[in-house]
Amino acid sequence: MANVLIAEDDELVRNTIRRFLRLNQHDIIACQDGQEARDWLDQNHPLDLLITDLRMPRMDGLSLIRHLRAQRPSVPIIVLSGYVTDGMASELADLPACHLLAKPFQLAALTAALDQALAPAP
Repeated sequence: MANVLIAEDDELVRNTIRRFLRLNQHDIIACQDGQEARDWLDQNHPLDLLITDLRMPRMDGLSLIRHLRAQRPSVPIIVLSGYVTDGMASELADLPACHLLAKPFQLAALTAALDQALAPAP
């Protein structure tokens, strides 16, 4: 069981991921944008995984990722995006423990990304 923070402005996507992760016995905090997720992070709650969209109001996913990395560099991240520019892709590729999942995605792809992100380090 993992403590998972979801930052996703699309309510349908956010709720689908939340329900799916709860079925798999994970503890979920779901936020509607990057700023809400940053505020939660700043309270130093336990966290095993961040799932974040890139494009969100108030604070985008890259800013949220940078904030998380400054506080907790080893927390794995799954990035969701329907549109990734070359610049974003290269920046994400430089981040350790960061997995990209293109929207729309199947739950099987999310499961594979979760397994990879939460796998114990060798």
